[in-house]
Amino acid sequence: MYLGSQSGNTGLVALDADSGAERWRVTTGAVTGGPVVADDLVVVRSYSTVRAFDTAGEQRWTVTVPEPDPQAIAISDEHVFIPAGDRLYAIDQGGAEAWRHQVDDGRVGTPTVAGDAVVFQDGEGGLTARAVTDGSERWTVTTEADGQPIVTAEALFQASRRGVVGCGEN
Repeated sequence: MYLGSQSGNTGLVALDADSGAERWRVTTGAVTGGPVVADDLVVVRSYSTVRAFDTAGEQRWTVTVPEPDPQAIAISDEHVFIPAGDRLYAIDQGGAEAWRHQVDDGRVGTPTVAGDAVVFQDGEGGLTARAVTDGSERWTVTTEADGQPIVTAEALFQASRRGVVGCGEN
C-alpha cells in the first residue's frame, strides 16, 4: 500500500498491506497527486514536480511541468498523464514526454484512464477522449457538467449542478 502526505513528514510511504508495517519512505514535498501505481511504477505529484519510484523506493525519474496545479494524475500501462494548466502531458514509463495536448480555452481537468483512452475535461464544457498511445482524438462531447468523469466500458457519467449527466449506448 502506498500513501502520500501533504504535511508532517511529507512524502511517499510504502506499507505492507497485511501487517501495516512501514517498508520504506521517501521525502518528495507535499503530495498533491497520487500515488498512482502501474506494474512496478509508483508515481506522485508535488505541484509542478512529478516523481516515479520503483516498488522498492528507488527513484526512477523526475519530470517538471510548467503549471503547479495540485490536480490528480492518472496512469496506464504505458503512460502517466499530468494535467497542467491548458495542457495534458503524457509521460512514458521511462520518464520521457510521449505527447501533449493543449486546449484552446480553459484548463485541462483531471484525467481518467478508460481502456485504451484517457478522458478529461477539455477547456470549457467538453469532455475529450484521446488515445493513450499517441494522443490522437477518439471523441469529444459537449456537456453542461463540470465534475470529474466516471467512465465505464459503455457509458460515462459526470456531475452537474442539476444532477448527473450520462452519455452512452443505453
